[in-house]
Amino acid sequence: MDRLVSVIVPVYNTAPYLERCVRSVLTQTWKHLELLLIDDGSTDGSGAMCDTYACEDPRVRVFHKSNGGVSSARNMGLQNMRGDWFILLDSDDSLELKALQHCMEAAADGADVVVFGRQEIVDGICVSSESYGNEELTDMVQMVRKILTDRHSYGGGYSNKCWRTAAFSTGGIPLFLENLFYVEDMEWVIRMLLRAGHARVIESSLYHYHLRGDSISHSEVISEKRLIGYHDTMVCMAANLAEYPELHHWFDGVRWTELINSIIDARMKHQTAVYRTLYQKLSGKTAMLLRSDLLSGNMKLRLIAVTILHLLRLI
Repeated sequence: MDRLVSVIVPVYNTAPYLERCVRSVLTQTWKHLELLLIDDGSTDGSGAMCDTYACEDPRVRVFHKSNGGVSSARNMGLQNMRGDWFILLDSDDSLELKALQHCMEAAADGADVVVFGRQEIVDGICVSSESYGNEELTDMVQMVRKILTDRHSYGGGYSNKCWRTAAFSTGGIPLFLENLFYVEDMEWVIRMLLRAGHARVIESSLYHYHLRGDSISHSEVISEKRLIGYHDTMVCMAANLAEYPELHHWFDGVRWTELINSIIDARMKHQTAVYRTLYQKLSGKTAMLLRSDLLSGNMKLRLIAVTILHLLRLI
């Protein structure tokens, strides 16, 4: 029998785009699939639309829940899906017609995850296309390091990945951390990749990323809240790397450098609340950082300056 692929779609107030998303799944050339629509407390009629799709096609399963955020919706899908393979899809995006077929063909060599490219779509027109090459990877630590170095590498935390369920039979499929709200998908992908043993990367751009002005994540402007959330996620990602000392040490240097730069930048922009919140993350760590080899000489000078000026209440 063909392998069952679960497509997990969190839904929250995306009624104008939901039809496009759902049809892109149900018309896949790979027919042995289930579509899990997780209605996260929608108030625009999206939930009723989900129920209609379930009546029309037995492969659709709908779950209604009170609003808890995209991570809680994804977790409900992960906990209820039945597939041999699974993929996450945003309800305002869509899949190429043969996306699942290409993934299953690529997975035939024993991969635990298939990584594919994506297209950016504006008003139905492809404005850019990203491909991450054609290769097989078994050094997952190196793959993770590459993503952490260039967070667009292999699509970063993006949903351009199809996962083999059995690869996570020991301990179960990791869930999203629901207290995180910015780049939380990358934190989850890092944990997933470190549990996987074999990745297959294919050139095909199978994910359609539809750009729209009111999207949660499509804005290029990082708000003050998101900046704080970003550094919260960096702390969690560092903890995920504890079992890989060399990688962990390298990433610690990266995240502390980013934090110091963000503190300075926040104060220069007079973002007082952000500055105070971020500085709290640095509090008590100055001596350790100055003694360590985590920071460059220039970053240590910046750290000293920030610390002195903070103590003098000049910033």
